[in-house]
Amino acid sequence: MKLNFKVNEQYLLFHSLSSRQPNLFSGWVNIKNKAWKKSPLAYSFFMGRPEFAFLEGDKESVEDIIKSFPEKAISVFNLVKDSKEFKRIVLETKKYKQFVANQWDANKNIVFKTLEELIGFALPKKTITVLITHPKLHNGISLSNRNIIGWGHKEDWKNYSVVYLAHEIMHSVMTEKLGQLGRNEISHAIIELITDNELRIRLSNKGIYFKENKMEVGHPDLRSIEKKILPAWKKYLKKKDKKIEEFYKEAVNILKKDIK
Repeated sequence: MKLNFKVNEQYLLFHSLSSRQPNLFSGWVNIKNKAWKKSPLAYSFFMGRPEFAFLEGDKESVEDIIKSFPEKAISVFNLVKDSKEFKRIVLETKKYKQFVANQWDANKNIVFKTLEELIGFALPKKTITVLITHPKLHNGISLSNRNIIGWGHKEDWKNYSVVYLAHEIMHSVMTEKLGQLGRNEISHAIIELITDNELRIRLSNKGIYFKENKMEVGHPDLRSIEKKILPAWKKYLKKKDKKIEEFYKEAVNILKKDIK
């Protein structure tokens, strides 16, 4: 498996414009305000809130609103693309891309070795494109059907990016191995045990599950599942012949008994 790190400026622009994370800098707020004034319709769609575009739908038909979207969307895109504020985001993101690529290159061998040991089979031989976004506008997504990862996040602790790139890789791997079951809460909890916890600790040669420097690790809504299957996971780690699909089935059975 190989990761290919890129900055796709179109993806970066729309991600930056739609992000609801704290603003990057005051100038970026001004650009977003200008984009809104240029076209509330296009801006609403870019923000992922298309319903805002129809607040005054009684004055225009839905058909007219949608037909007017392409021209307005292009005007907003060009406004943002040509701004000095977006050019700053591009420069900072390119610098961050190199940081992430260096961190990955320094750790990839132990990451691959650890993941293969924990799941019990070789990782697929393919190239995954990692589209880097600004670290202050948090991003972490796996589009496994297209072999793409979207990533950007501040470093909350050592090797943070490496751990969560492995996390997104595992979403792809688990989906390939388990089909749709690879996208449910149980498989997600198992991914967190593999990457957010076990891999993180091995990379640092120290640490405990679910916490790093007093910070909570992982999704809070998965914690109850993880703690219920943790004793079985600890036993699984001691096995020489590991098969992650068998542990998944065991986790399902444990959770079923808990419900009863």
